[in-house]
Amino acid sequence: MISKTQTKLKSDAIVGPEDWKGWVKYLRKRRKPLAVHEVIKSEKISSLKWGLASFDRESTGALIDELFCVVRESIARKNLGDTLNSWLAAIPSEADQSFAAECLAWSHALPHLVDELGEERWADLLDTLIQIARDSAAISLDSNPLVNQMLSAELPLTLSYQFPEIQRCSELAGSATASLSQAASDLLDGRGLPHARNLGIVRPLLVCWTRCGLLGNAAKRPCFNEIVHAQFEWLIRQSFRLSTHDGSQVFFNAPDTRWNKRFFEAALTLSDDNDDKAIAAQALRGFKSTTSTQSKCKDRPKSAYHSEWAQTAMLRASWSRKSELLAVTYDESVFRSELRVGAATIWSGRCNPVIRVNKSVLEPESEWEQVCWHSDQDVDYLELEMEYRSGWKLQRQVLLAREDRFLFLADAVIGADSSQIEYRRILPLVGEVQLNAAEETRDGLLYNEQRLATVMPLALPEWRTESTDDRLEQTDCGLELCQHQFGAAHYAPLFIDLKPSRFSKELTWRQLTVADRLETQSRDIAVGYRVQIGKAQWLIYRSLSPPANRTVLGQNLTCEFFLGRFTKNGATKELLQIN
Repeated sequence: MISKTQTKLKSDAIVGPEDWKGWVKYLRKRRKPLAVHEVIKSEKISSLKWGLASFDRESTGALIDELFCVVRESIARKNLGDTLNSWLAAIPSEADQSFAAECLAWSHALPHLVDELGEERWADLLDTLIQIARDSAAISLDSNPLVNQMLSAELPLTLSYQFPEIQRCSELAGSATASLSQAASDLLDGRGLPHARNLGIVRPLLVCWTRCGLLGNAAKRPCFNEIVHAQFEWLIRQSFRLSTHDGSQVFFNAPDTRWNKRFFEAALTLSDDNDDKAIAAQALRGFKSTTSTQSKCKDRPKSAYHSEWAQTAMLRASWSRKSELLAVTYDESVFRSELRVGAATIWSGRCNPVIRVNKSVLEPESEWEQVCWHSDQDVDYLELEMEYRSGWKLQRQVLLAREDRFLFLADAVIGADSSQIEYRRILPLVGEVQLNAAEETRDGLLYNEQRLATVMPLALPEWRTESTDDRLEQTDCGLELCQHQFGAAHYAPLFIDLKPSRFSKELTWRQLTVADRLETQSRDIAVGYRVQIGKAQWLIYRSLSPPANRTVLGQNLTCEFFLGRFTKNGATKELLQIN
């Protein structure tokens, strides 16, 4: 039963849950606080379903819908008491996302259930939810962050908002605010991005915090301190960076997560940043920019982002939802990437290479480490490195050219002694994406219902008449690049053209001679390439040994990496140089 807690009305009459008839009468006439769905403006579906693809248990969605109807439509459910009895009897020993959502659904409906449940069941439910909110501080923020926030922050805030008259409920607000502060400090990188292993909670966490913020403001007891509010706004920005053409999030393209305009509208009501509102008009469907946001946001924040702490990077050409987007995570020793071009996903999944040296597979001895991140008006560039056994290492380059609209991917395998190196890399193509290999040359066109990208394996001979065991082909696993070389180092580059107007243009590429003091350098010392598509041409150079003053195609270079575009007068415009 409910412990005796009294409520004082304006008439100075004492009413509390222990006076059940008076309490029921009071709740029926009470106009404030507003129902949770009125504060959050969730309208047709419960906000508990925002940002989630599915629940761990199928019954969870049905329970949320049933309780939402009770609140929104004031429809009585005859068997709701039996439903509650079954739910109370089946409370799990360890909370999961489904259970957390069910707790919140019951808490949203609680003021409206006095008639359906009766005194004893209603009291049992309130006692249970209060105890769950108190015990939830023990849920690990590190291993179960979303459930932690739903139960240790949102549930107590909801109970505090719903029943400010009950002291045991109103006292929960303090612990909820502390939980939000702890999560903002420990769960995010300082700019709103969780670690790569928690990337799937970006939207659910934003939804959870949005509900918390709206309830806190409605109660005139804001739950966001300055730090939490800043991280909340950053979390909105990161959700935009991770959003794709159809409104889904990269790496998590479940149908139920693709789009919910009301969710983002609700989140933006808590943001003081006009940049976010202007970005929403570009990155999301159905949002329109106003004259005020356009004039105040001429210098938009960068659409690309990298966090070494989160082991995540978003290489994004612009904020437009039609923009090319390459998302990368490199948690521990696993590299994952997803390439989006407009409405199409070209590949998504793990992309670690298989490397053999003298026929023995090399095993990693370290995690991926960030070597370089650079983002400007020309390119987004990420370079990572991983140590392998026997003194070998792998350096991975990822470059997205904004205006030039191409993606450059390259792996440099570097060792100490000359050996037989075998390299294999797979890009896991998605759905109906296929490679249409050219008949006479070794390039190919990636397509589904439309042409998506042209792929050129720069280290392979262009013409199929030139014999080689190296190959670029589509297999059951995806787009596969295989190369072989004897030496102390090996370079495996892919040039992926993403500009549709160039897909029908003639193309060619050449491996260039690299010289040092007029002496030609072997391909395990340094490599150079020229790429031409129509009238557009680029020069690419990579040193695989300590940088020196070398010459390639008339250019003197002392750097480790150079990528430039040839201008109409024959000069080279630098897009990126790494010294």
